[in-house]
Formats: sequence, C-alpha cells, structure tokens
Amino acid sequence: MSERVLARIYYGAVIALAISALPVALYLVMGFDARDTRWWVWLWQYYRSQDELPPAALWTAIAWLLTGTLALGLCPFSLAPTHYGRAKWAKGPFALRRLGLTAKHGVVLGKVRGRLRIYNEPLSCLLLAPAGTGKTRGTIVPTVLAYQGSIIVHDPKGEVFDATAGHRARLGRVLRMECSAHCLKAENIYYIGDLIQRTETELLRRPTSGASRSTRSRKSSRRGG
Repeated sequence: MSERVLARIYYGAVIALAISALPVALYLVMGFDARDTRWWVWLWQYYRSQDELPPAALWTAIAWLLTGTLALGLCPFSLAPTHYGRAKWAKGPFALRRLGLTAKHGVVLGKVRGRLRIYNEPLSCLLLAPAGTGKTRGTIVPTVLAYQGSIIVHDPKGEVFDATAGHRARLGRVLRMECSAHCLKAENIYYIGDLIQRTETELLRRPTSGASRSTRSRKSSRRGG
C-alpha cells in the first residue's frame, strides 16, 4: 500500500472521527442532543437574541477545531508525489533528532535555533551558493573542525588550512601540499584516488610532489596547535 493511500485513509479517518466527536462533546459539556431538533431551535434563537453562541458551545467548538487541526497536522504520511524521491524538509526538533542531525562530530549541515546540526554517518553532500555567501566560513571550516576522522581538503586559497590546521594538529599530523597540474601528472596522479594510494613517506620523499612545502606546513601546524 503506497504512502499516498495511507495518507488518504488517515485523513478520512480523522475527519470522520472529528465529525462524530463534536456532537458527543457538546452532549457531555452542556447536554446538547444533536438528534433533538428542539436543541437546534434553541441554539438558533439564542444566537439571534444574544448575537453570539453560548459560551459552553463556543469553547467546545474551539477545542474541537484545534484538536482536529492538530490531528491532521500530525499525519505521518504524505500526499506529495514521489516521482523524484521522498526527500523533504526536516521540520521540528523531533524530525532533526530522528534523522541523526544532533551528533557532536561529523559534517556540519547548518544551524537551527543557534545550535549546529551535525551528521556523523556516511553522507554525500552538495553545497551550492554564489561566491562570498559563506560556504567556506559557514560549512567547510566548521566541518573540518568538527570531524574526528581523516580529511582531504581541496583548498586553493589556503584559508581552510589557516583556520583549522592548529586544531587538526591536535588530532594528528597535518600536511599541506601545493602542487601544480604538471607536478601531479609527473607523478601519474590524475584522480584523488591516485593520491590517496600514495603513502605519506612516499609523497614527502619526492621533490616533485611538493615535499619541502609539506614539511614547512607540518611545522607551522605544530606551532599553530
């Protein structure tokens, strides 16, 4: 059974229950019997004479309306089409906690009500924003600081290294490599996987791989830490 069918069943059940619950609530609160036409005549005459509903009936109707609206809003199923997947905005603290966005370390995805929302499970994250809108400052730098594992950062400007090397040096060795495209091709490094397969000792030993730059950066990381 699809989620949209379940949502329709849920909404139908809530509406039917709400329609049947209002007469029962009126009867329990003020003895109003919806089956007796004399009550409806009395209610109409009261409204015409007082220009308002009886307080007991009014508050009962308000409570009934709020309860029904809350029940409809808490529907766990969605009527939205799923042609392009089931992705949706996470709303509310319960949804954020259920999705695992309350971790202490991991990928920083944003901030909600002053608290960082961090995800520490395997994740593919695509960050799109114009230049100068805070991608590095708001997401990349906090992620590098919060993540506890090993990280390879493509940092052309060096600003991520400057902001995080001191802290990362407390977790382990920090290396900064500055290599041109010609340098990488000379070492048969065409993809990030080729670089990962090289050992640290091998990269530092070869002058064409930026050994001197890596060594100096390592010392600066120690000083920054």
